[in-house]
Amino acid sequence: MENETLKDVILQLAALSGEVSEEALRYLDCSDKYLTNLLLQLRNEQVIKRCDKDGTVGYRLSQSGKKHLRTQYPERYGDYFGKNGITSKVRLDTVHRQRCHRMSEMNVLLHNAGVNIYPGCKPPFQQSIFPQSSQSLGYTSYEFKDIGDLAIKMKPSRAVGVIVQEKKTILLYNSHEKAVKWEDMTEYRARTVIGKYCGRPVSAVMSCVDMDGVYELLTSTGGELNRYYHITDKQPNMYFIPQTPEGVFLLRFAHLSDCSEHLKERLLAEMIAEEHSNTSHCDGFLDRRTPVLYACDFDMVRLQGFYQYLDVSRNIGLVFCLDFQVPVLERYFGNTVTIRVLNTKATADLFGIPYGGKGG
Repeated sequence: MENETLKDVILQLAALSGEVSEEALRYLDCSDKYLTNLLLQLRNEQVIKRCDKDGTVGYRLSQSGKKHLRTQYPERYGDYFGKNGITSKVRLDTVHRQRCHRMSEMNVLLHNAGVNIYPGCKPPFQQSIFPQSSQSLGYTSYEFKDIGDLAIKMKPSRAVGVIVQEKKTILLYNSHEKAVKWEDMTEYRARTVIGKYCGRPVSAVMSCVDMDGVYELLTSTGGELNRYYHITDKQPNMYFIPQTPEGVFLLRFAHLSDCSEHLKERLLAEMIAEEHSNTSHCDGFLDRRTPVLYACDFDMVRLQGFYQYLDVSRNIGLVFCLDFQVPVLERYFGNTVTIRVLNTKATADLFGIPYGGKGG
């Protein structure tokens, strides 16, 4: 991907998602002015089409755009559009377009984090040939829901993508700015099917445009008839990642590598002095009355469990987190915790993870 131009990246993102949102493209590693001029140029070249309906702006491939990708990358797109047909399936109704946009936002996040999401950089999901190395492969819901009869069980799932690694699989959700529609048993089936199909343990990541959106997710009660996402005991985990440079770092740090686990071990080894806890609500105790939680990976299920434990025990907790996570944790926990803040840039430097700029 090093030699590809930004023009080709935009065209490929449109090919993967069916329609890429303008908002998602703003997180590519370029200035807003440059992106605006480039999009205008691509429209003038008639390789993309702008779709502006109900206040939602997106871009789709034209026939010329498809021809460009087939010519420029024959090994990736030579027969991609004929077999896949994603771009021809895109409709103009708001619900369908929004789903494409949520998928495109996640694809931009994965692209910025260096995940292999493009055809030719990964085996087809249907082949069940997954990496036995440190590679991370990303698939859209169009791809992982196209596995025959098994897909029927997870077709209603709200997942917009999946990352497959050597040791684990990560289902990806995108709530954008508010709690996404949700049905626990549907998502449980999706986890089960994907886990069996890939032969790896499954975790889940919820994404949102920024850290402000996570507060609504943490405090959501499901709304009328429990139709929207809320944390329940049926979820073993649900990690949160914002669609920002900080989110790109967090994806690399906590999910695409073992760096977060190594940091957790260091912090707990140094800070926990009295006793270790075997319970699920915290990671141990600093002293007999101070439970400790490592929150850098931002598992919303554990955060809520810790909140409930503090409410019952009337103890003051200690939370480790990264600097960009502080405002929402202060709002959520109030004065029930002391927060130990880790500098994100220093943490990135410590583990050799790129951080900074729109691409993280």
